[in-house]
Amino acid sequence: MTRPILKCLPLVLLPALFGCRTDPSIGYGYDTAGFVEPPVVIERDGHYYLRYRRGLDNGRFTPANPVLRATRRNDGGYYYFSVPISHMEWGNRVERPLALDGLEDFARAGRIYWLDSDGRKHPLPIRSE
Repeated sequence: MTRPILKCLPLVLLPALFGCRTDPSIGYGYDTAGFVEPPVVIERDGHYYLRYRRGLDNGRFTPANPVLRATRRNDGGYYYFSVPISHMEWGNRVERPLALDGLEDFARAGRIYWLDSDGRKHPLPIRSE
């Protein structure tokens, strides 16, 4: 009799062998994300926050909301929206701590960007509150 763990071993190893850890693709660029309040970095009490607000479709909530993603590169920290998922977008202001993504050091250096699918990067302004 084969042990159940041995049967599952190939399923666990396949993703590691084929590099299944990839960043999700960029779904919306800076100009197509529908920002009502464009993204900015807010500095408050020594911490940094990404703040933005997206508009609603025809003044109503949108049943598909893109997922905010963050990534680190040698030259800075990047935010982007991946493809939409079935999750309501209510048009509220979003404020996300950069510490969650490990990007506060990049914010202190003024190197936080919004990333487009064609590789363009938009520097995000940093404002103190």
